Amino acid sequence: ALRVARAAPTRDDGLDLDLLLLLGAAQIRAGERARAMQTYSETADAARRTGRWTALVDAAISAGDRGLGVTVMPADPEVESLLEEALGGAPAGELGRRARLRACLAAERSGAPGDREAPALVLEAERDARALGDPATLGYVLSHRCFVPWRRYDPAPRDQLAAEVVRLGRTLRDL
Repeated sequence: ALRVARAAPTRDDGLDLDLLLLLGAAQIRAGERARAMQTYSETADAARRTGRWTALVDAAISAGDRGLGVTVMPADPEVESLLEEALGGAPAGELGRRARLRACLAAERSGAPGDREAPALVLEAERDARALGDPATLGYVLSHRCFVPWRRYDPAPRDQLAAEVVRLGRTLRDL
């Protein structure tokens, strides 16, 4: 689909960005993380070139979302940089996107030796997600928060967090 869209007589940058994001997601589902990271990098470059901040954020969140079961990974400086860039350009009113970016950044930083910013960052993400009142955003953030403390910090809240994530999943019918 991307090749067809790019071969069209008139180019639609928004369509290209959407297709690149979908391609990256398909590559992740196929277990091709390295290829997906290249796709998300291409997406971010195109988003910068066209001034489409939301596509940059979507690429950063997609690249930074480690998913369940793959949380024990070393930090990736390129992903961390992309997340920081997207968060730095995020308007204050974009609480949902900012919360997701912070949650991903906290997870990314929790894989770096000696990091101590991840817990505060994920708590800030949780505060914004709760203020927003969107169960999907809160579930996303809490899912990330669950493994930030599991990695090196206080594990005490993990049972409560996991239970809340399950409740949110049932509410959203996303279990």
